Amino acid sequence: MFRYKLGIIGVCGLPANYGGFETLAENIVQQINSDSVRVLITAQKGYLPINQKNLRQIVLPLRANGIQSILFDFISMIICASQCECVLCLGVSGSLLLPILRVMFPYSRIITHIDGIEWQRPKWNKVARSFLYLSEKFAVHFSDYIITDNLGITEYVQKKYGKRISPRCMSISYGANPIPKRLSTKASAFMQIENVIDSSLDSSDNYFLVIARAEPENNIELIIIAYLKSKPSFCLPTNLIIVSNAESTLHGQRLIEKYSSCPGVIFTKPIYDKTIIFNIRSHALAYIHGHQAGGTNPSLVEAIAANRPIAAYDVSFNRHTTANHADYFKDSDSLSILMLTYSNTSISLPESLLDLLVNEYSWPNIADKYLNLLTDLTGLSRSNTRYLTRRLKSRLKLINRK
Repeated sequence: MFRYKLGIIGVCGLPANYGGFETLAENIVQQINSDSVRVLITAQKGYLPINQKNLRQIVLPLRANGIQSILFDFISMIICASQCECVLCLGVSGSLLLPILRVMFPYSRIITHIDGIEWQRPKWNKVARSFLYLSEKFAVHFSDYIITDNLGITEYVQKKYGKRISPRCMSISYGANPIPKRLSTKASAFMQIENVIDSSLDSSDNYFLVIARAEPENNIELIIIAYLKSKPSFCLPTNLIIVSNAESTLHGQRLIEKYSSCPGVIFTKPIYDKTIIFNIRSHALAYIHGHQAGGTNPSLVEAIAANRPIAAYDVSFNRHTTANHADYFKDSDSLSILMLTYSNTSISLPESLLDLLVNEYSWPNIADKYLNLLTDLTGLSRSNTRYLTRRLKSRLKLINRK
């Protein structure tokens, strides 16, 4: 008899300090209030154990990232699969272990959230890409169900692995918190920015906002170039504020060295306080989203809630996330034109985008979708080990042919 209805692996732990998967896990736990649903989560060292009525968090003496993540995922999978009716794997990094897991625990259902198309990210070397690509294939073939957070990723999965995957593949969006009734003033937002740049700003100035990790696929340099092109034509003094971990990556350090001396280009340290981030977003001329990889990037969904104009890099993932109601750019020239428009014209976010917060990106609605899927999967008839072994062999042959 299982002790828990749901196990969640692939997160650093709760509470969610940073990261889309941690925020997703936290909101699923918070929104599921049913006494019949107990949740088990494994966390990395540094987090605290939790033992509440509907939630237990076990802390492992390992890191959830880097080389230790493989052992962390393997131990987490065994713990959760042995005690939970259903296991939600957030990410594909541990998916090579799924065939073994399915034989060891044939009665536990496996849901894998494959995130974005990780193996296509430019930051990975050839070995890492091969590992992530194979992990994605194992996730698709050996999970009971596949979750994507963007219709663009769903279309990719169906095209890549065949429409026979469609019956067990679902798109469930990432969520955003509702717009607060009271916002801070612009001066207060600037004070919060000053705390992470160690210098003063003029609160009468306008600013564009970028929130992104300093990785090549997030196109921070393209955004800076577009800003520098359009800056001479701005009606009022306007800054470009980049909230990033630039100091901790080689790519980010190169950007700081090259552009931090340019007037108006401001790199801040990472900001993890959600209230501060929301306040900074809510007073920006526009939010500039340069991500070209992944699925539903959390920063883009959260930008919708700030009710400011959005310019997003023109890829299918971003268009699906914003339902084609934002502005889009493909290069520095097209973004420069958008920046000039934002600086010289008062623009409001379309009502259709704000409607997405209620209809598509509401955390209660998203948690209900996960709970309904959980109920459907755990209601399926149990597969005996002999049948499951034959099924795994056939899928391994299919993988080897591709």
